[in-house]
Amino acid sequence: MSIENSKSLSKKSRKNVIINDVPNDGSLARDLLANERTFLAWVRTALSSIALGAALARIIPVFATQDGNPNITRLAEAAGLLLVILGLLIIVYGFWRYRLLDHRIRNGKFTLEFWGGLVIIVLSLVAGVLVLALVVLTLYLPPIPQIGVVDPT
Repeated sequence: MSIENSKSLSKKSRKNVIINDVPNDGSLARDLLANERTFLAWVRTALSSIALGAALARIIPVFATQDGNPNITRLAEAAGLLLVILGLLIIVYGFWRYRLLDHRIRNGKFTLEFWGGLVIIVLSLVAGVLVLALVVLTLYLPPIPQIGVVDPT
């Protein structure tokens, strides 16, 4: 391949924003693919959180009203909303982390980042505690009488 031909090839690859050609020297390709797999794991985790949040917000209120406890509905919706928000934050963080590491790997640098993962862990624990509270309240708390509702018995 001539020098003239390689210059025209690099101009073409600069025009293509979505796909960046990277020399496959073994380690760089392996690191970039590992970074992509990690990003996809973040996406899977986020989608699971969003699906669980949607299920909680829609399924728990159905069972709560059948058991005569409509007050659980708000807690289920709050827990579901928190899990959906957590899922969205995980997607944003995962994409930010993917782009950051992609840039660092391509420049031959790598540093570990601590705070982002800690924030995700804390938010996940808060969401887990709220979901656990929802389950406990749904199973063990008697229905709360509503004000202004006359008992038919």
